[in-house]
Amino acid sequence: MKPQSVYYGQLINRGVGALIVLIGLSIFVCVSAQVRNDAEKYLVKGKTAYEKGNYDQAIADFSQAANMAPMRAEAFYHRGMSYFARGDVYKALADFNKAIGLDSKYDPAYVGIGRVFSELNVRDKAIQNYTKAIELNPRSVEAYGNRFREYENIKQTSLANQDVAKLAELIPEAARYLTRLASGGREKIIPEATKIIENTEVRDAEQLSEAYKSRAYAYYSKGKDTDPQAIADATRAIELVPRDYEGYLIRAEVYFTQADHGKRGWAKIDFKKAYTDAISDYSKAIDLAPQISMLRYRIYNIRGECYRETGDLDRSVADLSKSILLFPLMDVYVRRAEVFELRGDLDRAVVDLTKALAFEETGRMYYKRGKVYLKKGDFEKTLADAASAIKLKQDDPHPYELQAQVWLRRSDYEKVIDHATKAIKFGSVDAKTLRARAEAYRKTGKIALADDDEKSALNLEKEYKESQEN
Repeated sequence: MKPQSVYYGQLINRGVGALIVLIGLSIFVCVSAQVRNDAEKYLVKGKTAYEKGNYDQAIADFSQAANMAPMRAEAFYHRGMSYFARGDVYKALADFNKAIGLDSKYDPAYVGIGRVFSELNVRDKAIQNYTKAIELNPRSVEAYGNRFREYENIKQTSLANQDVAKLAELIPEAARYLTRLASGGREKIIPEATKIIENTEVRDAEQLSEAYKSRAYAYYSKGKDTDPQAIADATRAIELVPRDYEGYLIRAEVYFTQADHGKRGWAKIDFKKAYTDAISDYSKAIDLAPQISMLRYRIYNIRGECYRETGDLDRSVADLSKSILLFPLMDVYVRRAEVFELRGDLDRAVVDLTKALAFEETGRMYYKRGKVYLKKGDFEKTLADAASAIKLKQDDPHPYELQAQVWLRRSDYEKVIDHATKAIKFGSVDAKTLRARAEAYRKTGKIALADDDEKSALNLEKEYKESQEN
């Protein structure tokens, strides 16, 4: 039999041990809770950075969240989306796969993988992953919207229409707007809507608002002469139902078109103000619009263009990037490339124009990329893109203009004269091209011809300045 002192000693030791375990568990629970809270904070920070288009910061924040919560699929998914937005498609693919490894039913990750394969033009795998996302979440608007685009790309019209029908079922409000955009018979809409508006028995705000919106879009579709009526009707629709995004969206479209006409000199209008008004209405529409890719991609696309025209290039890139994430279309890549070029980010401009060329090889795309290569000082690639553009359209003056600029920099004056002359023959009205040929003429002793080109360049610049002032 053990002495009592030994027995009590054992009890004390066990009690102390249990207490230590309990304290350890408490500390672990507290620390785990703190880690989860910190991970959540980094997720929120990352999403905020992502929304602002600051993808490097978003990646850093989501990486912190992933380190703190390595079993959380959401952290890897969002980091993957940030990599995708930055153009690192293979890193994005790795993160989407990690998310699925952690949670095989996490449908947004399958949509992410689908986007990567869409970007890589692997259409069958893109559709396969969008379909898997739909199987897991039959209400995934993102999956249906992206799969619809892929079916369109491979000319599967029937399947594309089925996905549009499903989108209409999921988001009736967006379907109504898209139907209005596609509808014909504008001349019939105006009198029909007017009857409802003038009917004193109709007092339902939503019914009246619908009539005003329909008439507003019909006026807008008729052309710039009826733009004021379109704005007035859209404004009245907004007054009747302030929480309906469609009135803001229609009015924004009118403002944007007015701004474009003003910029081109087709209408006497303060186009800077019109762009600002359009941004305001597009922003309100985004706040109120349903979460549907087909709708939001257009809003971000056009608002991004408005930001560019008002000089806010960072916001322009952020909006165009969101548009590309929703639907990666050629024209949006081109727009973002142009903004990157304005910002001096020539490498990213080249990447976007290369992606645009993957949609369709056109002379215009090769010319645009060649122009960026010229700015980068990569003359061989400039000449290669100019040659590709000429091969597709021999009478386009722009690629010859690029060639003339390259040969001027290389002091090959005969080639400058040759290519500048071809550009002018095919309709070039570029003062730089005339000046390049003038310099080449001067270097080769053809002074009279050089003087003629200088005069022509000055006249072109004068005409352009007058058109801008008017």
